[in-house]
Amino acid sequence: MGIFTFKKPLKMSSDRGLQSAASDGRPGRANDGGLTLVAEEMFRRILSLERKRSERSRQRFVLMLVNAGSLLQTEQGGTILGAITRSLSVATRETDLGGWYEKATVIGIICTEIGSGTLTSVLSALHSRLSAALRNDLNPQQMNMIKITFHVFPDDLE
Repeated sequence: MGIFTFKKPLKMSSDRGLQSAASDGRPGRANDGGLTLVAEEMFRRILSLERKRSERSRQRFVLMLVNAGSLLQTEQGGTILGAITRSLSVATRETDLGGWYEKATVIGIICTEIGSGTLTSVLSALHSRLSAALRNDLNPQQMNMIKITFHVFPDDLE
């Protein structure tokens, strides 16, 4: 055992459907195949540190935001959150970090080490993988209510 210990992410809502997926206590993949989401405050701290690291190293990373908005506030919110976290687990790598960017509304994924390919091809691949995975669990109406955006850091790279 090292100097670091991992604790289970904090539950984000009293609504059981919007709580983090069950896991073995470590951020990453949950026992049900979904992605365990880091609490908003911690996710924003990690994002800030990653931005500073990328500015120093000049290595880019992508912040993918999945805005499920009002879908998560419905009666099926827990089911939809489960579908989204399972899809994110399929569409992202184990080294990518997922968390609440905005509590119970927007999920953020930090994708580091995105390689030297063209930015268009990297973003297109991320979007395609996530969209395909989401289509397996959500109906077209639900899919239309989800907004996926990408933000590349550092901002000043061409």
